[in-house]
Parts: sequence; structure tokens; C-alpha cells
Amino acid sequence: MRLRKLVILIGILIATAVVIGASILLYWYRGEQLDKNSWGAYYEGRANEALVLYQTVTRQYPSHWWFLGDFAKWAPYKVSELKDYIYAYRLEDSGQTKEAIVAYESFLDKHHRGNLYGSLARETLIRLKLEYGQSLYNNGKYAESIEVYQSILAMEMIKSPDLEPMGPSDKWGLAYQQAEKAVEDGHTQAEATIPVIFLKWANVLEKKGDYEGAIDKYHIVLKDYPTILDREKTEEKMTELYNEWAYQLREAKDYEGAIEKYKVILSERTNTPIVIQAKENLAEIYSEWAVHLREEEDYEGAIEKYKIILSEYNDTLTAVDAETAMAETYKELTTWKEGTRAVPVIEFAEEVSRNDEDRWVLITTFNETGGKIGYTLSGEGWIVDVEGNKYGPWGTIINRGIVTVPAGGEDVDEYRFFGDTFIDGYAVFTWSGEDDNGHPITIEEKVYLLP
Repeated sequence: MRLRKLVILIGILIATAVVIGASILLYWYRGEQLDKNSWGAYYEGRANEALVLYQTVTRQYPSHWWFLGDFAKWAPYKVSELKDYIYAYRLEDSGQTKEAIVAYESFLDKHHRGNLYGSLARETLIRLKLEYGQSLYNNGKYAESIEVYQSILAMEMIKSPDLEPMGPSDKWGLAYQQAEKAVEDGHTQAEATIPVIFLKWANVLEKKGDYEGAIDKYHIVLKDYPTILDREKTEEKMTELYNEWAYQLREAKDYEGAIEKYKVILSERTNTPIVIQAKENLAEIYSEWAVHLREEEDYEGAIEKYKIILSEYNDTLTAVDAETAMAETYKELTTWKEGTRAVPVIEFAEEVSRNDEDRWVLITTFNETGGKIGYTLSGEGWIVDVEGNKYGPWGTIINRGIVTVPAGGEDVDEYRFFGDTFIDGYAVFTWSGEDDNGHPITIEEKVYLLP
């Protein structure tokens, strides 16, 4: 009886083990089939189908169950990759090009660039960027367009023999090959297009009168893309822009600015007709500037301009008359100095009380109201008490220092002293000197000293 029960128990255990084993085997087999189907969909490029299958794997087959094999472990990564790829694809499909570019770039940052979907993403990204860059260019958004094309140049090639196609049915290898060709062609197109955009941008800026901006774009083309375009033609165009810019500045009487631009032409170009004319223009501008300064009675400044003509541009037509004009300016300067005087005005308090420190503080302000020339004065004098005695440091005259007043400006002098002896007396100072044309100036200052 006991033996029979034991046999039955053993039979039950064996049957249970068989059922469990068969269930596990079936579970594992189904997982293998799911993995095979999901990989097939993945490899064939059926991204949506592959995503559903891999999501099923992640839900039904825990990645930490070691006996299931690698398919359960890698399924979550495939789900993440496919989700990101499908998201970017849907943005592209809906016409959201800018957003799709960002999504594909994010995809390539997060996932492998050399596998099937990495290759598909790279090829698509190049195509989208070329289309988007052209669209920005057509809409006059030159800076943004250049930025897009430069981002294409920043995309690197992935040279790997292991990824080369094994045959006409190797979709992974073919996708890699097409992606590498797309990147290579994208580089070529971007390198050819960027200088074209810069030149178009320069042309637009020139029409707007933004010569500085236009010249800057030409400089970039000459520096960064010297072999793409006709360098000589580009340099000539930039010289013409400098010439036009200088002309506009000259018309606006910005002589300094115009001279700077013409000097650029002389420094960057050879002995061409435009350079010869630039030298003549420079001499003329200095002459015009000198005439303008003479009208403003700045004869010394005008003489300096004539000297520049005679020393640096003595082979120009303008130089022929410059020496005579300079001699006339010297005469005008002499006459101006003889007849033009500074107009000094001195301001001071007629009486002043002692401050909290028992000191008198004398503040004297000097102004020049003529607005043409300045002057320089020095002061000296005495403190006179009520009995007429004169006092100075150690019995000597008091020096108040030197003031220098520019044309139309002012200067201030301050003097402090103390002593009960001086109450009800006077501070008497004489200021003397000359203006910048040598005319003598004398001014008296007298201040009554209150307690």
C-alpha cells in the first residue's frame, strides 16, 4: 500500500515537472520567436511593427531572467531607439522640418550612429538640413542659413569596413553606405553654398548702405573660402565698396573716416587706376579738411593738413596748390592771433565768513567766455588788516598758484588761511598772465573778511 502511494506521488511529481518544463520551454520558445520577428521587422526597416514587438518583449520577458538570453536584455534599448526614431520621422512627415532636425540630432546623440536607424537618421538629417538651409537662404535669413550649412560640415564620416554592405540584400550595410555618401555630398554642397550666401548677403548689405557689414562678408569669403570663387573679382568688389564708402563719408564731411577707407585701398591693392585715384582723393580730402578748419579759425590744424599733403602726396595735382594755401594760412594765423583775445571772467565772493574751523576759504572761479582761445594766470597778493598792514607767509608775498583755462572752459583755485588779526581786513590778490595768443591779462580780486 505504501509502495503504491509512493509510486503515485512520484508519478505526480514527474508529471508536474514535465508540465512545468514544457511550459518554460514553450515560454522560452515563444520569446525566441518574438525576438526573431521583432528583429526581422527592425532589420527590414518596419519601425512601427518592430516597436510593438519589442514592447511586447519588455512586458512579458523580464530582462533580469538570465535563462531567457540576450533578447530580453536588449529589448528596452530597442524600444527607446525606435520611439525616438519614429518621433523624429513623424515630425518630418508632418512638415515640421526645423523640429524634425532637432529630433534627429537628439536621436543621433543618444543612439548608435552606425546601425540601421542611425544610418537612416544621418541620411535624412543631411537631406533635411540642405532643404532647410536653402529655404532660409531664399527667405533672406542668411546668418541662419549659413549656420545650418556649417552644421552639415560638422557632421563626421563614419569609416568602418565592418559596416560595408555584404550584398544587395544587406539593408543595414546599404543604409550605412547611403548615409556616408549623403554626408560626403552634403559636405561638398555646403562648402560650395556657404560662400555664395556670404556674397549674396554682402550684396544686400551694400544696397542698404551698410558698407562695413558688406566688406566684413567679403573678408570672410576671402579668408575662409579662397579657392571656391574668383578671388581677384572678390577683391576688386571689396575695393569698390571701400571706394564708395569713402566717397559717402567724404560727402558727409567725415574726413577722418574717408581717409581711413582710402588708406585701406592703398594698403591692400596694387598700383591700379583705383589706387592712383585714391591717392588723389586723399590729397583732396586733406585740402578740403584744411579749408574747413580755416573757416572755423583752426589755422594750426589746417597747416598740419597741408603739411601732410606736401609730405605724403606730393605727386598729386592737389599738392601743386597746397604750399601756397599753407603760406596763406600762416598769414591768417598771424592776423588771427593779433586780433583775437581771450575773454576772461573771474567769479569770487566779495565777502566771506570763517567756517567751523575758524578758517577763511576763498574759492575763485575763472571762465573764458569767448570760446576761441584760452588763457593762463598766476595770482599773488596780501592779507591786509584793518590798519593797512600787509601779511604773507613769513612776511613775504602770497602766491596763489597757476590756473589754466581752455577756450570756453573754466578753472578753479582755492585758498585757506586763519588768524584773528585779519578780521575786518581784506584779502587782496592780483591775477596776471596772458591768453594763448600772447595778449596780457590782469585781474584784481578783493574779498572782505567777516568774523
